[in-house]
Amino acid sequence: MSRFVKSFFLLCGLILTLAAFPVLGQENSNGIEINKKPLKDLAESVKVKKIDWAKPFRVELEGSLTKEGKFDQKKTKITKSEGDAELAEVVKQAFAAVSDSGWLGYLRNQGIEKIKISSAQNSETFSVSVISQLPTPERANTISSGLNSLVNIVLMLDKNGTKKLGDDEKKLLSSTRTTVQEKTVNINVSLSANDFQEMLKRQISGLKEKTEAK
Repeated sequence: MSRFVKSFFLLCGLILTLAAFPVLGQENSNGIEINKKPLKDLAESVKVKKIDWAKPFRVELEGSLTKEGKFDQKKTKITKSEGDAELAEVVKQAFAAVSDSGWLGYLRNQGIEKIKISSAQNSETFSVSVISQLPTPERANTISSGLNSLVNIVLMLDKNGTKKLGDDEKKLLSSTRTTVQEKTVNINVSLSANDFQEMLKRQISGLKEKTEAK
């Protein structure tokens, strides 16, 4: 179960960091077939660009998931794109890469068909939210409380040394909150813009070092 939680919330991390940097080396789990190529391709394209990660942006998407856990292209669209055009475009590419990779299958397996994703940054904070509607309030409450509890468990396992997390994984999990309102579940991750930018720089630097070592 802890492996599922790690994978599920690193999905939020994928969207958070605009790429799949923290999870590129992970194996498939829970019957979800993960195609790492779209995420690797995105990471490769981002690392060679001179992007100013400090600029503000906001991108919002509304979509439906297929049975395979990917965006239904006929029912999915970008509803808002503001701020720095280059950063906004990278975010859109990240949304698409996460879908093509199969990571959204974790959401689909929970009975989620329609989702809203927003990612935004200003001078102080970076945030991402994944809003999903469940069939019933009871189901929404079960998922919300369960996810919050599991996050706490994983962080506790790290604290007592049973299952150590990487610094970025720990930061993402510590910044994650799941709330519920009637049938709607909101998974929200919020951290300082500086922390987000430093996280990106570390991951990009690590990718460059691995590439140069080959």
